[in-house]
Parts: sequence; structure tokens; C-alpha cells
Amino acid sequence: MSNFRTKLLGIAAVATAFAGVSFGQITCAAPTTSYSGVAGINPTIRVESQTELVADYSSVCTNGASVPTTAATVTALLNAPETSKAVAFAAPSTANSDAVLNVTFGGATTTYNGTVSGSTVTFNGVTIPGVAASSYTLQIQNIRVNASNPGLTNVTESANLSYTVSGVSSTTGIAAANVGFVSPSLSATTFLAGGGNGGAVAAFAAIPACTGNAASATPAFTINFKSLLPGAFKSITGEQGSFVPGGASPLIGTASSGDQILLTLANVPAAATIYIPQTFAGAGITFTLVGSTAITTPTAIAGAAGNPYVAFTPVSGTVAATYSVTGTSTGVFTYAIPTYVVVAGNAAGAQGAITALVSDAPTGTVASPAASVPLFAASTATPATGPTVTICQTSLLFPFVTNQLGFDTGIAIANTSTDALGTSGKSITTAQTGTCSLSFFGAGAPTPSFGVADPQGATASGTTHAFTISAVAPGFQGYVIATCPFQFAHAFAFITYNLTQNNGVAEGYLAEVLSGRATASVGAEVVTF
Repeated sequence: MSNFRTKLLGIAAVATAFAGVSFGQITCAAPTTSYSGVAGINPTIRVESQTELVADYSSVCTNGASVPTTAATVTALLNAPETSKAVAFAAPSTANSDAVLNVTFGGATTTYNGTVSGSTVTFNGVTIPGVAASSYTLQIQNIRVNASNPGLTNVTESANLSYTVSGVSSTTGIAAANVGFVSPSLSATTFLAGGGNGGAVAAFAAIPACTGNAASATPAFTINFKSLLPGAFKSITGEQGSFVPGGASPLIGTASSGDQILLTLANVPAAATIYIPQTFAGAGITFTLVGSTAITTPTAIAGAAGNPYVAFTPVSGTVAATYSVTGTSTGVFTYAIPTYVVVAGNAAGAQGAITALVSDAPTGTVASPAASVPLFAASTATPATGPTVTICQTSLLFPFVTNQLGFDTGIAIANTSTDALGTSGKSITTAQTGTCSLSFFGAGAPTPSFGVADPQGATASGTTHAFTISAVAPGFQGYVIATCPFQFAHAFAFITYNLTQNNGVAEGYLAEVLSGRATASVGAEVVTF
């Protein structure tokens, strides 16, 4: 008897279930996707972006024998934070974004705006066609996600259709579909010495501080970066949503701007002027400096490049330049930014390498929904390393000097950075100047014993300074190292005793030009002869 009762209850349950389906449950077919109007396409979206448009998601749904009697709710569920653009709607609407649901039935389409929260978008008050056994299309558009979410490789979307039939609440689930594949769109930044573009270089010739780096027809270096996807850079049109209505809702689906790139140069000498092109282009895209109206290109640069260059001066060692994007990307491409670094001689001190990073912009902290589109995550990439700035100096060793027991030592230092060895008697070197400093090692050294300035000040190119040890370190005996902030320094020492007496003596010698010593800690460039 119990077995019969169990079977009877089971049959009743199955019958009730089928009755529910036939009575009013809505069924929805497997979803389909489309992108840029092409069915079955899922885009490759940029991992750097926080407001990436994914494919449209559609499903054909069919009413049961009875139809819904109250407004329905459609909820889209993403596996990434939903960041469609924020839009303010007039009451009583509670929608807060430009994400839309289009319900198409009998050739007519009704549009509903969505409310974004976290990884979901909810469309409230949706009217389902009130015809039994009728079919209609639900299409969800303008869905954007934060693709920079760590570990995200592809974006999926599913949906729930919730409704009430004759006082009974029901939910029909619509299966998940792939709506985007996540991939990097921008390569690492690289340097290339001089003009042109290509791969990175292993090393750069340092910019010597004493001679500087004058404006010339050849860039100091070229900054390279590469787009890895055909749609790596988008104009404002390319950033628009897939549904952009006119009329009363002009904000729906519209982008706030086109893409930008940010060029950041760091560790730039304070005395330097950086010149970069006002525009550069490739693969259908043109990059234009934002706010660059005044062109201040030196003649030497403008004549070589054929493109206006814009001057930047560093702020706290940094130059940041923003380029806007116009055009339509037609493929992957390596872009080159020829860069000129102009520094006057002796205007900069020794320092480490200049670095460069090209990254997507604009950047900021994204909200849900997003305040503006597009918006990119701040780059965490490692900047490329470029040339250093080195001081030019000559270190001279005087192995014995004295001002004891009646002896004195005269020192003469010549700055020979001007000569007549070139064509028509011209100098083959660049004139340099600077004040030599003296370091004393031995008995009776002055205080301080290091960095004592030449008492005659800066030694101009083509001149000689002479002084005695008694004038700068009376009572000293030992050795002295003179550090001169210019190349091609030479020196002579002359030791005397009772020079005007019968027992007077005098002896002289050339100072030794040191090679590599006393410079490892400061990275100086030492000239040897």
C-alpha cells in the first residue's frame, strides 16, 4: 500500500510540474552574441581597460499557455565588475546606467535602462508581450566591464528573467555565453638610440654634463611602443556603445572621449628641455599632443624632422605628455616617438638613467557604473631605461707637495679644452669650464680637507690658474688630488726651498692624470691621455 501511495504522489508531482510549464512558464533559447553588428562574434578586449564594451547578448523567449500578468525583471550577470557608463534619469526611474535591454516583438522594440550594481545589471518593469505561446527577443547591450580584474581571461554573461503568472512567481534562467576574450593590447616601452624605430638597445652613450646635448638633427633617442591588437587604440567613435539612440536620450551609449596615451619620462635633468613631436601616426591612427598650441622647435630639430616639435621642461624630474587618438586602428603597429634632450654644457649634474613609459589614458579609479568612458587602469609596467647623464672631469694626482721646513709648492692647472688642432685652426674639442676642487692627504691637512676650491675660482677654457700650497693649506705635507669638472685638464707642480739663496733648490713634475680612480662612487667620466 505504501509503494502504491509513493508512486501516486510521484506521478502527481510530475503532472503538476508539466501543468506549470504549460500553464505559464517562459522558456528561453540558448543565447547568441554579436559585436559591431556581426552575429557570433566575441571581441578581444583590452586588459588595460576598466570600461570595455563586450558583445551584445540575445535570447529568444517564448510564453507558455498563460502569459505574465505583472511587469518582469531581467538581470544580467557578469563574471567581472560591470562598468557601463553612469547616466542620471528623472524619477520615477531607478536606472543608473546606459546599459539597455531591448525587447523586440512583432517588429516593434521597447528599450529599458539598467541599474548597475557590482557585477550585475537589473532591468525593472519590463513588459513581456501578453500573447500565449508568442516568441520575442531579449537583447542586452552597452555592457562594459573592468577587464583589468586580476586573473580574468574571458568575460561571460548569463541572465535571469523573473515574472509572475496568476500570482505565482517564476524565474527562467538563460545560459551563460562568452562575450569577450581578455588580452594585453600594449607592448612594453623600449628605447632606441637616435632616430628610427625598432627593438630595444643594450646601452646608450651617456650625455656628458660638461658639453651638454645641443639641439641637432638627430634625436637623443626614440621611444617605441607597439599595439598588440587591431583595436588597441580607439577614437571617440570607436569607444561608443553598441546602442546609441537619438532623441531624448543622447547620453545613452556615448563615450566621454577617445583613447589617449600618456608618455612619462622620469629622472630627467632639471636643466634639460625635452622636445617631442606634436603628432605621429601609423596603422590608421594619429596621435596628437593635447593642449599643444605653441610650437617652440629649434631650427636644427624642425629642419630634420619635418614635423613641429613641442618643448617640455621637467617638473621634479618628470615630463608627462598626453596624446589623443583619432582615426581607426587597422592592425598591429610599432609606433616611434623621436625625442630630443637639450642640455647646456655644465648645466646638469651626474645622475642615473632617464626612463620612459607609454601607457593608456585617461586613468583613474573606476566606479560601478563608470563616471566616464573610456577609463584605463594606471600602468604597473616597468619603464624602459635610457641614457644617463655623466659629469666630465679630470682627476689629477700631485704625489708630493709640501709647505714644511721652509719648502713651498706651486701648482699650475691648465684647462686645455680649447685647441687649434682642427681644420683652419679650429678647436677639435668643446670648450668647457669649472672650478677645480682639491683634496689633501697627509700631515697638516686643512679643515675641511676635501673639496677645497681653487682659490682663483672657475678655470675658463684656454686659461691656466697658478697658486701655492701655502696659500690654500699652510703647513701641509703629503699628496693632493685635484678634481676638475672639465675634460683635458693638465697640471704642473714646482717645489722650492730658499729659491733666492745659494743653497736654494727647485724641482718640478707633471701631475698624473688618474684613470678610473676616485670616480666609481659617483659614476664620473674620467678622461685619460
